Amino acid sequence: MSLVRNARNLVVSFMVALAGICGTVPLSAEGFQPVNPEELKITNEPLAPNASAIILYRQVDREDALAKYGASTTVIGDAGGKENVYVRIKILTQDGLKYATVEIPFDKWEAIDIRNLHARTIHPDGSVAEFAGNASVKQSNGKRVKTFTSPDVTLGSVIEYYYTVILSEAKFDWGIWGSPSDSRWILSDELFTKRARFSLLPSRGDQNNPVHVRWRWNYLPQGALPPQQGSDHIIRMALSNIPGVQWEEFMPPINEIKSRVDFTYTSEYETDATKYWRLQDKKLYTQFETFAGKGKGIQETLGQIVAANDSPEAKLHKIYTRVQQIRNITWDGPKNDDEKKHLVEKANTNVDDVLQHGFGSSIQLNWLFLALARAAGLDAFPVYASNRSDHLFKAANMDVSELDSRVVLLKLNGKDMYFDPGTPFTPFGLLPWNETQVQGLKLDRDGGAWIVTSIPASADSRILREGVLTFSDKGTLEGKVTETFTGLEGMTHRKNEIQDDDAARKRYLEEDLKSQIASGSAVELSNRPDWKSSDIPLTAEFTVKIPAWGSIVGRTAFLPLGIFAASEKNAFQSETRNYPIVFEYPCQKEDDVTITVPPGWQIASLPSGQNLDVKAALYAIKVENDKGAVHVHRELNSDMLMVKQEFYPALRNFYQIVRSGDAEQVTFLATATKASN
Repeated sequence: MSLVRNARNLVVSFMVALAGICGTVPLSAEGFQPVNPEELKITNEPLAPNASAIILYRQVDREDALAKYGASTTVIGDAGGKENVYVRIKILTQDGLKYATVEIPFDKWEAIDIRNLHARTIHPDGSVAEFAGNASVKQSNGKRVKTFTSPDVTLGSVIEYYYTVILSEAKFDWGIWGSPSDSRWILSDELFTKRARFSLLPSRGDQNNPVHVRWRWNYLPQGALPPQQGSDHIIRMALSNIPGVQWEEFMPPINEIKSRVDFTYTSEYETDATKYWRLQDKKLYTQFETFAGKGKGIQETLGQIVAANDSPEAKLHKIYTRVQQIRNITWDGPKNDDEKKHLVEKANTNVDDVLQHGFGSSIQLNWLFLALARAAGLDAFPVYASNRSDHLFKAANMDVSELDSRVVLLKLNGKDMYFDPGTPFTPFGLLPWNETQVQGLKLDRDGGAWIVTSIPASADSRILREGVLTFSDKGTLEGKVTETFTGLEGMTHRKNEIQDDDAARKRYLEEDLKSQIASGSAVELSNRPDWKSSDIPLTAEFTVKIPAWGSIVGRTAFLPLGIFAASEKNAFQSETRNYPIVFEYPCQKEDDVTITVPPGWQIASLPSGQNLDVKAALYAIKVENDKGAVHVHRELNSDMLMVKQEFYPALRNFYQIVRSGDAEQVTFLATATKASN
């Protein structure tokens, strides 16, 4: 899977001393810059004629950590460096007022804090309203963000703010095979940007671990000059008129769409991709063998897990379950400073340490699983795989940091199987969605080999909704609904709620079901689902009430079929498409609902239903009269992963048929007794 990129923008520039072209850009964003009276007069932007707001100026000054790196480096602290950000936004329309609320993402693996936040609003008359409140931290679209609202924003206002990001080294996974954190400039934004400046003071390692930096770019705006490095070692870039990124549903990784510059640190100055990856394989395999190759306690532990007469698959399943029971400190980190100190002091250096200490990082648990599988006589290999949630991997980029997932390849009964027990709640035999159908480097002593991880079948990840409901003579639909999530569907919900308590999980499941009902509804969870298992389906039971689901006209009532079809109601409505369509994983949805008819009413007519199978997707809905009750069985299967934009019309047409089938209605008729009443 790949995206077509502008070939001329794939040039790789190595660390050389060049004259800076952008002038001196300070590595600090302290204090507000002077207001330009001409910017206050702007009412539109000819290069972005429909924009509700534009970025007048954005500055990003990054300083990567200059401290030493290596196995002695820990993730605790703020040794990752810092990044100063300055933003000035002009509000052009009423719709642009939404940008008064600012959300600054900071993933825990990339940043540990947002500090020195200052903001103000400049009105068209030049008066200023300072932000005097406190920013809050919350979850937004699955990400941790620091958010605030700029004061007194009106049409024509300028919103201005700056802050410092304290970068983290957490992605080094508790110091194991640490290296300098790769950096990135994201040049484009959701909004059109008139002017922007970027700078990076790169790390150079230390005397024992010197590093080089190289950079490449993607989709540079027209007329932009590539980054250059000055004699002061700072890499700089200035741009103007950067187009905004248009959001579309089911987009590729957003950073693949945006203009950006990626910086890669490496200890080897190598320009040939084949040689580069051979060097990486040798180095990584040596590190892996040091950690997982000579565990003295592996055989003893294996004897406690498996029986001599177990089949190879049974042994593997038992090993998988045992490894997932070990505390995963990547997802369940230190609770306080004392525990933080304890985890650092007892840092694992091999698989025996993991077994002795009773905890390990995600990577360490995967390598323990591999070591136990090998001890059981199975062919197992470590794989450095890419992660398609954030980027699309290209070996030609020579960036080992893009192989940021670790999975285990096993040869079992002549079949390649991939495993990641280090990611919580991953079912046996499956990978997290972002590790499926991606390129990876299988490590070995012979230079490694490129592989592509497997993709699950749609039947491996299902949502089954079973309902017994009653349709009242007021148009209300109410009763019991049981929702069962298997495979990656169950894993996704469990992982989303890994840090929450029972009350929050209850609200989460209730809101999730509400979001699938295309009408206002009351939903109450009535059981306690199993949130801890990987292999047992996540099952939730609800009482549901949907007011005014049906309509009643005189002696006739109408009941739409698509009760849980809200996800499809607005999917792919746009007539045009700019980017490929990317789905996380193949999946199946199945609804099986029985609806009883209120006294005094009878079924008058049933829709003919639909049965559309286009191989990559299936939609079927069948309606029957079941002894006077309505039985609706609906299936929606998707075996798609990526659809090129030229095939978007066919995909859109498929979902139009889905919407048409879901909108069909059962007709009820009042009996003579009901009519007289």
